[in-house]
Amino acid sequence: MPSIRFLLCLLSIPFLVAIGNSQVRQTLLQGQVVDAAGAPVPETRLLVVNLDTLEEQRAVVKANGKFSFPQMPPGDYALIAAAPVETPCFRPAVERVRLEADTTRNIRLVMIANPGACDAQ
Repeated sequence: MPSIRFLLCLLSIPFLVAIGNSQVRQTLLQGQVVDAAGAPVPETRLLVVNLDTLEEQRAVVKANGKFSFPQMPPGDYALIAAAPVETPCFRPAVERVRLEADTTRNIRLVMIANPGACDAQ
């Protein structure tokens, strides 16, 4: 017959696993890329760089200007937005972002017009 100590050890395993899993803390970085008038800037290319590890993630903004980077580790990041290749009418936008554990961070990036860049189109 199993001892009480053995049974207690078996019963504690799920709790230890839950505690161990809670140590992995992730956050969500999301937002929208707009122009100075507040209109979405679809197809904007985004680069997120973790300033501690230099790890990169890339995305292309959706038609509504929205973006999402799920399951980001907490830390300091640079968020860089570049105008769509087809319409380089905007200057790149850069924003430094601090992501805290277990939170959602909403960013609104405003793309500033690049005078003369669209005239060549």
